[in-house]
Amino acid sequence: LFDESLVLKIGKPSIRRLVIIGWTIHSAMQLQFIFGANDNKSISSVRDLNNALKRRCLYLWIEYPSLNKEIKIIQKKVPNLSEVLTEKVVKTIQLLRGTEIRKKPGISETIDWATALFALDIDNLTIEVVNETAITFLKNRDDLDLLRDIDLSNILD
Repeated sequence: LFDESLVLKIGKPSIRRLVIIGWTIHSAMQLQFIFGANDNKSISSVRDLNNALKRRCLYLWIEYPSLNKEIKIIQKKVPNLSEVLTEKVVKTIQLLRGTEIRKKPGISETIDWATALFALDIDNLTIEVVNETAITFLKNRDDLDLLRDIDLSNILD
């Protein structure tokens, strides 16, 4: 987490001395900051941003990739994972993004999960495997509990 007042202070042009931490920052131009999140709830789910900071933000929403594009990403990042398993992993993640889980898995979680499955020498995706490896793509305890209620039978063996 970061301190919004710190960002607001050092985001202005000129020389700033931040007494609290003893830094002196020299800047001839205004500094730019980029904050990222998987969805519009991710940042505010921790705590709400300061209104002064919100007013200075530009918002850009980038959709998750299509099934085919995400499969290509996983094939590039985890090339030794079988095509069948890659497709099941991506379909599972995409199905989970459409559920009520709080922290939707992003591309990095899909890559992490695929990498873990390959490292564990898993070649068949079952509900047991999903539950045992879910910590690689679900980062919230409540989401792990919700996973038990989600029907994955159309995707899994």
